[in-house]
Amino acid sequence: LVSTNAASAVAGANCDVTWSGEAIGHWSRTCLERVWLGRIPPDQRSVIYAHERLPRQQERIPLQLGPNLEAQLQSEQRHAAFFEIRRHPLQVAGAVPFRLARGLGLWWSPDQTRLEVAEGRIVGWEVTGRWFHLVVVLPAFALAVVATLRRRGRLATLLAGVADRRRLVPLGVAVALWLAGVAATHGSTRHRAAVDAVFLVGAAVGAALLLARRESRHPVRAAAPD
Repeated sequence: LVSTNAASAVAGANCDVTWSGEAIGHWSRTCLERVWLGRIPPDQRSVIYAHERLPRQQERIPLQLGPNLEAQLQSEQRHAAFFEIRRHPLQVAGAVPFRLARGLGLWWSPDQTRLEVAEGRIVGWEVTGRWFHLVVVLPAFALAVVATLRRRGRLATLLAGVADRRRLVPLGVAVALWLAGVAATHGSTRHRAAVDAVFLVGAAVGAALLLARRESRHPVRAAAPD
């Protein structure tokens, strides 16, 4: 099964609103509202427009359109997104670093916070988790990545005593595929949920490396026999 939301994710991330300014590298409903729906029959088009005008209360999402109409809408959004990407390749390329930075949690903006809170998250926990990811998880994860890529040296030796390098390869593949998806769409905390477990496992490996390094510098001396 393939979700039809992929088209709206790409279309919502590819217009001038998300190529510069506060929303660069993110997603905007404005981009979706600009999608031309002329190829959809008028009676069905009116249903879509009526659906878009429904009031969006906080933490609530309007009823869905149904599979057939959603498929038509997503087809138009996909067509519009590819048209914009072909028409403005430099702007798209310029937004990719910001998409990756948002996805990795290295950078965010007020519009991202507003959208993610509107999805139902609590502001305090959202901000706390964001800073914990940035200050604790990412540095430890980065240390594990560096150790995995090193074939020689102290880090490689420490890693050999902590984890099997070959078992870490699938984790790297998962992150690489996720980064490719972020580069093609947009970065957000919600999208990182797919690999949050990978980041935590990597961070645990990084923490184990730090402990192993500390123990190697300050070995525990055995107690002298009586």
